[in-house]
Amino acid sequence: MSGMAVRRRVRAAALSAVAVAALATGAGTLLGSGLKSPQQAVADARPPEASPVLAAAEERVIHTSVLLRGRVEPGPSVPVTAPAVLPGDPPVVTATPLEPGDELAEGAVALEIAGEPVFAAVIDFPLYRDLAPGLSGPDVRQVQDLLVRLGYPAGTDGEFSPAMAVAVERFYQDRGYRVPEGGVLPRHHLARIDRSGRTLSSAPLRVGDILEGPGAVLLTLDAGQNRVSATAAPDQLPAIPVGAEAEITDEVSGTTARATVASVAEEPAEDESTDGRTVLLEFDGEPLAVPPPHSVRISGGGPASPEPVLAVPVTGLRARPDGETYVTVARRSDPDGGPVTMSETAVRTGATGDGWVAVTPVEGTLRPGTEVVVGLVGGSGPTGSTP
Repeated sequence: MSGMAVRRRVRAAALSAVAVAALATGAGTLLGSGLKSPQQAVADARPPEASPVLAAAEERVIHTSVLLRGRVEPGPSVPVTAPAVLPGDPPVVTATPLEPGDELAEGAVALEIAGEPVFAAVIDFPLYRDLAPGLSGPDVRQVQDLLVRLGYPAGTDGEFSPAMAVAVERFYQDRGYRVPEGGVLPRHHLARIDRSGRTLSSAPLRVGDILEGPGAVLLTLDAGQNRVSATAAPDQLPAIPVGAEAEITDEVSGTTARATVASVAEEPAEDESTDGRTVLLEFDGEPLAVPPPHSVRISGGGPASPEPVLAVPVTGLRARPDGETYVTVARRSDPDGGPVTMSETAVRTGATGDGWVAVTPVEGTLRPGTEVVVGLVGGSGPTGSTP
C-alpha cells in the first residue's frame, strides 16, 4: 500500500471518531435533559399548596327560614249573640228573614224577637241603655256614626238632637217598622257585629223558638276568607314569630300567595302526638283559590336576631378536640397584599340563618371587616377542608 493510501485511511478514521464523539455528546445532552432523579419526580408530582378562601365578618340581622306542610281551612265562624235585654215574656222568635248563604249587611234586620226588630250594627260596644232624645254620651255618638254610614244625617256630636231623632225615625220607616214611642231607640234593637257583609253560615233559630236568655246565639257568620293552619316543631318556632311573612304554595297548580303568621299556640294541642304548636297564617290580599281543606307548602321565616349582630359565614366555624368553637382569622401585613398570617379566635355562637351565624369572640379580636378562613382552593384536599 502506498504512503498516500495509508494517510487517507488514517484521516478517515479520525474523522469517524470525531463524528461518533459528537453524536455521543449530543445524545447525552438530549437524554440528560429528560432524566430525573426519583426524589425530583416525587417532588414534581406533588399538588400545589392549597390557598385559603377568605370572607369578612359582618354586622347583620340573622334571618332564619323554615319549610312546613299546612292546610287551607275556612276561617273561624263569628256568632251574633242576643242583646243583654230581651223583649217579650217569653222572648219568642217571630221572624227569621235570613237564610244560610245570605249576606248580613249593617242596618239589616237579623231577626225578630216578640215582634220587635233586631238590627245588625257595627258598633264598638253593645248599648247599655235605651237612647232617647236629650241624652248624650259615647253610646249616642256610635249610633250617630252608624246612622251616618247608612245615609241618615244624625250629627256626630254625641247629642241625641232633633236631627238625630228624625234620622232614627227614617231608619225605622225604611225597614218597615214604626219608631218606638217617644222616638226612643231600645238597646235590644241593636245586635253588635264586627263588620258588614259577612255571609250567614247557619241560622240555628226557627220561628217559635224561645231564647234561653241574653247571650244566646242568634246567627253564625263565617269569616269570609280562608286561612292556613300548620304544626311547627319547637325548634322551628323562632323562625315563625307572629308577624313573620311566608309564601303559601299550592303544589298542584303551582300558584302562590303571601301570608302572615297571625298566631302561634303556646301549648301543644291536646290531640297532637308530638309537642308541636299550631300556627295560623292569614292571607295578605287575595287568598289561594283552592277549596278547603287543601294541602299546601309554607316557606318563610323571620329575623332570629332583631338587631344587627356580628356574624361570620357558617363555613368559617371550626371545632377543637375539646369542643371549643373557633374561627381562623387571616391578617395581612399590607392592606394591598403581602403575606397573610393565620390565628385562631375562640367564639361563642348564636342565631343561625341564611348561611351566617352570630358570633361573640371569647379571645382575640374579631370585628366587622375581619377576614376569616371559610375554605380552601386547590391542594390535595377538597375545597373547603379545614386549614
